Amino acid sequence: MNTFLFQQPFAIEKLNAVRISLCCIVIVLLSFGPYDSFYVDTADWLYQPGWPFPWFPNLGIHFWTLKYLVIVLGICCIVNFQLWLIGPLFAISFLFFNFYITGFSTTYWVTNTHLNFFAFALCFEYPKNRVYSYGKASFILAFMITYIAVLYFQAGLSKVIAGGFNWFFDGERIWIETILLGTPFGKWLTQWPWIFIPMSLGTGVFELILPFGFFFLNTRKIVAGIAIMFHLLTFAIMGITFWFLWALFPAIFFYNPPLAKKMCFSLK
Repeated sequence: MNTFLFQQPFAIEKLNAVRISLCCIVIVLLSFGPYDSFYVDTADWLYQPGWPFPWFPNLGIHFWTLKYLVIVLGICCIVNFQLWLIGPLFAISFLFFNFYITGFSTTYWVTNTHLNFFAFALCFEYPKNRVYSYGKASFILAFMITYIAVLYFQAGLSKVIAGGFNWFFDGERIWIETILLGTPFGKWLTQWPWIFIPMSLGTGVFELILPFGFFFLNTRKIVAGIAIMFHLLTFAIMGITFWFLWALFPAIFFYNPPLAKKMCFSLK
């Protein structure tokens, strides 16, 4: 346990890679994602702020200001500009951005909420004097790994609670969802319903068993690689990418600073 929490290999270097990756993901999401004039045109009648910031105002046209503020702060974090100040400002502004988005729906969460948690976790490794603590960096990295493992496990657990273990054995749920919402390739596969039985079983193994592999150094990369393949297959069949999670995996699980230095490429 002590090794997992406080002796993660290359913890400081990996957190630098995570910072750059996370900011790039947020910038791409906000620049090319579905954050357009909908949140301005419908704000007067659709926006309903809730917990934990019921006082948060209707931004209206100032939605654009918040959006571009997050982007600018993200760029500053990428170039390592005054991280002790810009890092927390980026985390806070992106938190309020995501919270504002939830005010247009009936939920308190968005699918990229993990980015908020990781952005705030990174703030604890932004010292003003640029003197980084290896133990603290390792603990932050361990938190991110644990978060990812729990995220997958709770996805599997929610399926068990909602549909029982049959969800993973009959293939019916994935088959029906693919018929309704799948890609052209996925819908083509639905003419063979039996194909979705091993898919469902594989989903159960991946979400309920493999997440524990994230906690062990010798299996971590294998599980992360399987997770990336899982998401790519899900995208090919059902059109669900969840890329803003697994795009962090190279930084968290695969980044090798010694190899990067040999290739004359390092992240600072």
